[in-house]
Amino acid sequence: MAAWAGTQLAGYCIAMTQDFRDKIPLLVPMFERFDELIFREQPLNRCRYIVGGQVCVAEAYRGQGIFDRLYQTFREVYDPVYERLITEVAVQNARSLKAHQRVGFEDIHRYQDPYGTQWAIVVWDWLDKNPV
Repeated sequence: MAAWAGTQLAGYCIAMTQDFRDKIPLLVPMFERFDELIFREQPLNRCRYIVGGQVCVAEAYRGQGIFDRLYQTFREVYDPVYERLITEVAVQNARSLKAHQRVGFEDIHRYQDPYGTQWAIVVWDWLDKNPV
């Protein structure tokens, strides 16, 4: 998903399906972690979800609602196929955590990676038809 201002890339949001779980060795632990989590009394691996990757908004376009619009468009496109969007956000990135919560993500789990970085696993439940 991309946001353009004329010919200028203002922001983008990338994602991957569960089909990638065994294709990128670096991501296998993330998918295994997701398999162990319960969200709203249901194991995550029993629902249809898509994984959010990097979201980036160019500095000149921050504070203009692009982050929110990228995710709203993402939901409009993928909601018919998937029930939830899951992603990980570095806890130290308070701005990103707050932005994800504003859009509708819920913090469901935190962990520390082998390098000492704390991560929040956040889920946006698209079954909730009353988005934030």
